[in-house]
Amino acid sequence: MRHFIFLITCILCLCSAAAFAVTIEARGSAVIANGDIGSARLAAYQNALRQASMMRNAKVNSTYATQLGSNIVDSIQVRSSSHISRADIIDEHITGGIITLLVSVVVEENAGSCGNFDNNSFRKKIAAVYFPLLDAAQVGTNDYYGFQRGIPTELLQRLSASGGFLVRDASDQSLHHDPLNATSIASNGNKIRPIVNTLLDNLGVQYVISGVIRDLGHELPPGLRLTRNFELFNTEWNPLGVSFKPSWRGIESELGLKWQPNERNIEIEFFIHDAYTGELLARHRHAKIVKGYVKPDQPVRFGTYAFYNEPYGQAFSEILNQEVAAIKRLLSCREFSVKVLGEDENYLYIDMGRDTLIKKGDTITLYKSERQGPVFGVDGGSYQFSEPSVSANVIHVYAGYSAIQLKKKRSPIYFQPGEYISVN
Repeated sequence: MRHFIFLITCILCLCSAAAFAVTIEARGSAVIANGDIGSARLAAYQNALRQASMMRNAKVNSTYATQLGSNIVDSIQVRSSSHISRADIIDEHITGGIITLLVSVVVEENAGSCGNFDNNSFRKKIAAVYFPLLDAAQVGTNDYYGFQRGIPTELLQRLSASGGFLVRDASDQSLHHDPLNATSIASNGNKIRPIVNTLLDNLGVQYVISGVIRDLGHELPPGLRLTRNFELFNTEWNPLGVSFKPSWRGIESELGLKWQPNERNIEIEFFIHDAYTGELLARHRHAKIVKGYVKPDQPVRFGTYAFYNEPYGQAFSEILNQEVAAIKRLLSCREFSVKVLGEDENYLYIDMGRDTLIKKGDTITLYKSERQGPVFGVDGGSYQFSEPSVSANVIHVYAGYSAIQLKKKRSPIYFQPGEYISVN
């Protein structure tokens, strides 16, 4: 009996432990461009930290699902419940224009899915930009239109309605001027970072949604259908299953018959970036073949009642709902980064107004960002904003900002106006 009690006690102790630390060594490399060793060293350092976090309790989520051969959801994102508390360079060498670092990393593994960084209490700021259409010829004159700006706008409306986000519509701006190579560009931090940093500075957002419309094309064979002027039911009308087009041009105007496609594709790729670091957090691809009324006889704008009242619009609505759910899951564990607006003898002023749901009397923790420290981490880890940290009391909350008072701390921590910090 004593042994049994001892065993149960050990199990409870292990379960109650919030985290344990492990020291591991990881290598990171980077190409030295234009002789800039400092930037290459930082990139190699960040790469080593990424490798370290992936070694300990991290997993890559990759999903490829089909339903009856018509629905596809292709999703890739990286998550980790580890937290880097210290990282030291123990070896460095340069060979052939490539710098390689050996880094000793102390990793704390947290029991929760979000570790110590569950920030669901605050409304995160997110923007969505223009979605270019890969083949513009797939949208005709008498057709559905407005996909490029309609998709990001509608996505933001649904995210806002979920209650967890403050949205900024940036559908007049684009991250992908070369939509054919959007996937590789979205993964290239050096190219994406300056663009998302601009949105960070101009709109004050923390995350950016972009994407590419890859396919809106019609599927063959076409179906013989009644036109809108004569149609009684919104259904296909092709009783003989014929696929040839009659030569009588007056068949449409006199009998109300028209040859239209009865299948149409939807294929969209979404990218979610951290606006501060430029890190690609996730890539989601949705593809579907829609059957039914898929091409109107007059211009119908994306997002209108007439659009969502058709099978094609209903399929788009389902995809947008799936993406909203995926984004909510992805960002539930992400950092809440804010800008320091100013300081005086008594208070520090941060870019968190009452619409973010911060409240007077709250106690929050501030994580100072260190450009030379472990800034670039994988999803879910608080090491993106490294130590030191300090607690603060929320004294005043205004429409566009809050005044906080730092608690006593062992070592001095200085926050500069204009810098970005993380709040938990």
